[in-house]
Amino acid sequence: MYMKEQRKNISMGWMQFGSQTATPIFKEVKGKEWLYFGADNKFPEQTLRIFRDSSDHRAIVKGKVRFICGSGLLVAPDANGNPGPSHYILNQANQSETFEDVFAKVALDWELHRGYALRIRWNRSGEISRITHVPFQYVRANTEGTVFFICKKWGDMAAEKKKETLGALSETDFVQDCIYYYADYDPASEIYPVPDYVAAMPYMNIDTEIANFHDNNVSSGFTAGTMITLFRGEPENDEKKELSNRLKGKSTGSDNGGTTLLYFADEDETAPKVEQLRSNELDKQYLQLAETVQQKIFTAHNVTNPMIFGIKTAGELGGRNELLDAWELMDASYIKVQQEVLKQTITANSSSSKARPITEILQDYVSRFSSFNYEFDLVLGGGVVPGSLTLIGGSPGVGKSTLLLKIAGNLAKEGKKVGLCKSSCLVPVGELLALSLSKKSA
Repeated sequence: MYMKEQRKNISMGWMQFGSQTATPIFKEVKGKEWLYFGADNKFPEQTLRIFRDSSDHRAIVKGKVRFICGSGLLVAPDANGNPGPSHYILNQANQSETFEDVFAKVALDWELHRGYALRIRWNRSGEISRITHVPFQYVRANTEGTVFFICKKWGDMAAEKKKETLGALSETDFVQDCIYYYADYDPASEIYPVPDYVAAMPYMNIDTEIANFHDNNVSSGFTAGTMITLFRGEPENDEKKELSNRLKGKSTGSDNGGTTLLYFADEDETAPKVEQLRSNELDKQYLQLAETVQQKIFTAHNVTNPMIFGIKTAGELGGRNELLDAWELMDASYIKVQQEVLKQTITANSSSSKARPITEILQDYVSRFSSFNYEFDLVLGGGVVPGSLTLIGGSPGVGKSTLLLKIAGNLAKEGKKVGLCKSSCLVPVGELLALSLSKKSA
């Protein structure tokens, strides 16, 4: 808002500014296939910015993720004491990650957004061959939640044109490459979630701005908050309006702690006049505001004792018994609850008739051992089955002998008996190698 007051040939402009962190709005936009996640379709990016910039909020979120992940995932053995059908996928979710790696990312997305997405790829037998985490901020959905769109930079037209479109994991239709999407229920939207701490997001913004403001003040040598009065003439209205617009961009926000205001007056003075604008109590106001902000962040995260997350507050002793009581309360009322939610949703039987829950990926438990070659184990369905016969074919020179000699060497180092048989075949594909492993030798 721009207001003008004129008195004795002295003119001054007042500008009033505000900053708001709005609750996200979910809406359909004409010409777009996806439902907007926030008014500008960038609400998840806003939560990520706050996570990056608010120190207390980040420490609490990271701490919760560590507690949820704990010391790792375990697979319950079957009735015979075997490690269970999901043992292989737990160790190899995809080519570069174990499922524990994927689960840690899922837990972080869950704490930040109250939702997560996994990309599931199936083989022709209806078994999961690869599980990949999809960053939640990349995902948008149609209004029915049946189609998902993946884009790394929403709002960028060039990036949106290159978006991937994938179907949802279905109970009736088998989709070889699909998205498993889970979002916590929120009455504002049936598709997109809202984090539990959404009401405190304005305070998290303030936390960031306070730190930024003080940082800029230190950088400027605490010379901020000055006004320069320029005498002997007032600019034209257009010039003054342009100057006001420039000042709005230069003197608002915490990035401008240390800027200078210009004031024009038509008086007989010749030298510019410099005045300090700040109150002597400003530092106390910021300290009081910082305490309020910190308490609001703790409340939003249901934190009774911030020492659990390595955050020390003024006047808090943090005795051992007090910390243990606070941890037991947090563990029982929050950590175990979230662990159970993630376990139940990830292992939920929400797949097609051929597909199985993630923890029951293999149709039947078959004893296997690793060849110590990830790609080879993956092709064989999780490793070599004792007593089986595997044929490897290919054109001359593609590396069949090299591959099998390397695998044979790996197995020999583990004390297994390995037999190699080479035979010539009058077929276009060239040689065939047979690797036979005795069931007893396994």
